Amino acid sequence: MVYKKLKAIKNKFNKSYLLKGSALSFVAKVIAFVIGFAFQIIIARSLSIEEYGNYSYLMNLVFFSNTIAVFGLNTTAKKIIPRLKVENDYAKIRGFFVFSSVVIIILSVLVGFIDYFFLSFQEWEHGIENVLFVITVLVLLTAIVDFLSNSLFAFKKPFLGAITLNALRYLTTIILIGYLFFQSELLDVAGLLQFTIYGFIVAAAIQMYFVSKQIGWKESSTNFEIKSWVSLASGLLLVNSFFVIQNRIDIQLLGVFRSKEEIGLYNAVFRGSEMSRFVFKAVSSVSMPMISALFAQSASNEVIQKKLRNITKLLFWPSFAVIILIGIFSKFFLLLFGTEFVQANIPFIILLFGQLMLASNGTGIMVLNMSGYHKLSLRIFIFASLTNVLLNLILIPYYGILGAAISTCLVNVLIGFGSSFLVRKKLDLNTRII
Repeated sequence: MVYKKLKAIKNKFNKSYLLKGSALSFVAKVIAFVIGFAFQIIIARSLSIEEYGNYSYLMNLVFFSNTIAVFGLNTTAKKIIPRLKVENDYAKIRGFFVFSSVVIIILSVLVGFIDYFFLSFQEWEHGIENVLFVITVLVLLTAIVDFLSNSLFAFKKPFLGAITLNALRYLTTIILIGYLFFQSELLDVAGLLQFTIYGFIVAAAIQMYFVSKQIGWKESSTNFEIKSWVSLASGLLLVNSFFVIQNRIDIQLLGVFRSKEEIGLYNAVFRGSEMSRFVFKAVSSVSMPMISALFAQSASNEVIQKKLRNITKLLFWPSFAVIILIGIFSKFFLLLFGTEFVQANIPFIILLFGQLMLASNGTGIMVLNMSGYHKLSLRIFIFASLTNVLLNLILIPYYGILGAAISTCLVNVLIGFGSSFLVRKKLDLNTRII
């Protein structure tokens, strides 16, 4: 009788943590989205479409490079830290952070310099060529912020993890843009890149403070499982790499086949379509450590399925409501960027439909990653990424941003249904809404 009561209390606590953590993460995502959306509107209106396209192209390259620089350690943190906390092995947690820091710094510098030389051979206007070296710094800062944000999620600090990932960077940059405005000076891409660096520095400093409190650096002992960490991180690196290719290759190929103006238009509609994903990201980021712990504890399928059912409902229905709302007022949202952006309304609707299909299939990829089937996730993303590249190569030269939107939508459908099918086949678990 006592055992059953304790078990009921534990289950109630886990469910309340999911709801509370999701709520906190959701609030943080809403705040981050509002600030990020305001940031995009401000720079879209402050810059010409070409300049906005240039900035979008450069930052897209930075986020591409971040995937390599962080080496999959961001996702690895969500899998390793909860397990080590259960084992109360803080020496290995500290060892993991030391190892991760060294890897991230080395890879960021190498990748950043490659980006710099790659960009230096391209033609740039508006003085951008004079500040291309900041790309190296941005790659390093992006990797640090990404890793620390995911670490805060792993330490069950979802609000801090979500709010420091993007919101602080955007807010700092907006404040600096406001200062520039009151000084009666014009904003250009070079200045915006420097402001972005300051934003990342503020976010990283705050993250380091809170992560240090969790780790307990006063204790000097550190233990390492480098072989195990590298094996896990390298697999997740490939998964993350193909995920980024799937989500960002369209902008890079628009830069190859079309104009910077089209990049600016497409970036606006892509950002707008991501409005529907903040619910998905909020719940999934909180759920990952919980799912990882369930598999680590060898929980029964019945227990895991119950958790997944709750998570899937929290994922889909709010996402559905947001997508429908955005779809109805799509032209209004695009008009916020400027009248010239309304012409991209059809690609915007197509991207929203793809997000809806992805949300309807729940947490398939996350479950595969957290249950030891990350190689299957890799296969899904390899196939999806190659499909996306092929579709973009076919459609973008002829249809521009419309072709990019169609390709992204179809691949989102493929990833959603493919991952949920494999979870059902391998684990006998259902991650779909129906």
